[in-house]
Amino acid sequence: LTLQPSEIAKVFIIAFMARTLVSMQQVIKEKSTFYKLLAFIIPIFLPIFISNYSTASLILVVCYIMMLYGGVRKKYWFIGLATGFAVVFIFLYICYKHPEILPQNEYTRFYTWGNRIDSWLNPSYSELTQENISRMAISRGGLFGSGSGNTIHARLITQAENDFIFSFIIEEYGSLGGLALFFLYNIFFFRCIRIVISCNDLFGKLLVAGYGSLIYIQALLHMSVTVGLIPVT
Repeated sequence: LTLQPSEIAKVFIIAFMARTLVSMQQVIKEKSTFYKLLAFIIPIFLPIFISNYSTASLILVVCYIMMLYGGVRKKYWFIGLATGFAVVFIFLYICYKHPEILPQNEYTRFYTWGNRIDSWLNPSYSELTQENISRMAISRGGLFGSGSGNTIHARLITQAENDFIFSFIIEEYGSLGGLALFFLYNIFFFRCIRIVISCNDLFGKLLVAGYGSLIYIQALLHMSVTVGLIPVT
């Protein structure tokens, strides 16, 4: 039985971020406030980022969404967003093209990220990788699926119950089942948006925005990886 501290961090960081935004409402529109909020997020982001890029990025994105709902001036918010996208693009490009210039030790996964981008851009369909097994499961599922419990390909992946669960849902329940699940997540997210819009309590609004975004974005990332829209995170 293993424990991933970042999973606990997700829950508490969102609650603390909501509390921080509420306490800074008097100066929330100032540029210095935006930098102070970043100074709070980045030290939490970096230690997780070194070994778990996807979790760290998810925490950063959710906190950033909360900043927008918390009243941060949109001009600073969009400048920060554009800068963040540029930094991530450059960093992942370096991981893909020139991983040798990055520090390498047992705690970093720069080579792994580069290899995953490479296998996504230049897939080898002859290898028995998780991505290829996922594609085979989706292909076997077709439109209506093979039926509950009738998966074949899930038995070929050691962590089928979590890493690529969406592909095996499609294998058993078909593309229609996969679309139904995607539709349910969208209903959930739009319900969260309605709560955020109608809620009069800022702290409650920020909690819903944070936890709703966390669940929805993580689901979208998982589905996108499973069907090959983005590299394995």
